[in-house]
Amino acid sequence: MHQQEQKDIKQCKQEEQRIDLYFNFEESAVPNIVSDDNLTTVRIALLIPSLLTFIGGMFVLSPLDMFLFFTNWGMHIVNISLILSILAKTDRWRKNLAFKKWAGILNEIAFISQFAIVTIYWPVLHSYSLEIVEKIRVEHPDMAWKVHHLIIYLHSIPALSIFLNVFISKLVFFYEHARGLVIYSTVYYIVNFLGTKYRGKPIYPFLTWEDWWSLVICIIIVLPNYYVYLGVCALVRYFRPPPNQIKTD
Repeated sequence: MHQQEQKDIKQCKQEEQRIDLYFNFEESAVPNIVSDDNLTTVRIALLIPSLLTFIGGMFVLSPLDMFLFFTNWGMHIVNISLILSILAKTDRWRKNLAFKKWAGILNEIAFISQFAIVTIYWPVLHSYSLEIVEKIRVEHPDMAWKVHHLIIYLHSIPALSIFLNVFISKLVFFYEHARGLVIYSTVYYIVNFLGTKYRGKPIYPFLTWEDWWSLVICIIIVLPNYYVYLGVCALVRYFRPPPNQIKTD
């Protein structure tokens, strides 16, 4: 038992070292473009348009829609991850490993969520959204203009913000965190199911929850993004090799 405890302590220390080394919010990954001193300024600049999109959404969408749509989930996660990225560079939080861990994990989730949102929305759902805008335009032309612009902002600005934050931040994604993305997706699908039943109509046209086909679609969406995340991990590690300073003694 004593040996097992020592082994567990050793593994815990190694995990803490990995978090400290892999989730580095203090150093720029591209110092020739963004210096370490300017990281916070750039992150604030990335946060502002995404926050403005959120504020605009509150004036156009209902509170229920702000909660039920995966696009809005993605925006919320991006805003939170950017705020945590900013705070993780401050004196108060930079040595807090638990804080850095969650800041890093939320950046991972935000990145892959926005990848899924962009790759599904623009080729599959954009034309459907434009049809909705035209229906709104018949009775509420002023509102249609707002909805149209909000749709474009929601499906572009948060994605650009998180992609750039990951690009400039010295982050190395964890392969083992892929299972967390599956859990995150599962939680959303449950919310989507309950929201569809509550509203009496699908949140997304391809997820009607009228038969087992909706469950199949969920799996079809999750699996590719699971492997995309693993691919992103490999790509990041290729261009940004993880620090090899973990002590094993």
